Amino acid sequence: AQIQASNEKYGKDRKLITASPAEEAIFDQVPSVQKLFTDYDNRSQARISRGTAYLTGAGPVRASMTGTGVAPIDDTNALVEVAGDLGVSPIDLATIIGFETGGTYNPNQWGGQGGQYMGLIQFGPSERQKYGVVEGMTFRNQLISVAAFLKDRFKSAGMSTQGANLEDLYTTVIAGNPGANRDAQDSFGTSARSGVAKMGPHRERAMQRFGFSQN
Repeated sequence: AQIQASNEKYGKDRKLITASPAEEAIFDQVPSVQKLFTDYDNRSQARISRGTAYLTGAGPVRASMTGTGVAPIDDTNALVEVAGDLGVSPIDLATIIGFETGGTYNPNQWGGQGGQYMGLIQFGPSERQKYGVVEGMTFRNQLISVAAFLKDRFKSAGMSTQGANLEDLYTTVIAGNPGANRDAQDSFGTSARSGVAKMGPHRERAMQRFGFSQN
């Protein structure tokens, strides 16, 4: 617009800016994909990588892009955004949530010993108080608490969540520390290692629910 106004004022004929092939490819996409590249206030490498994965067909993409998931789009977007912030696979994170909530993905799910545990990763009473987990939270808001919990526990062990795998994450959820004994059992006889071994069906359901494809 500035170039055009300048041309009109000074009688010039300077060439207007034209879109590059990459820009044209982006703006040919649906708004949810365009936003990954053009939302500068929330721009991150993780968001750009998700957009690139969609454009190239490589890697898991969001249900809001594929239309194949059955979960609410905001839940799927929140899952991918939080997983990107943690530097972990959204499929791994969804698998653990499915396993811990008995397949409901309900942030208000109660369970555990004495029915004293609640939420996406079954927060105990002290963790609920520390991370602000209360009944009535949305999936997105409670995921933020999940991320804070994981970051704190990894940091306390001198580790980063970046690149953590399924067993690393579940060890932290069940034992409170990514460096904990992975064969130690909880009150139900489940260890980090045995829990992960049972997660195959939950992984498949998580992929279907959130519309992910496996690399």
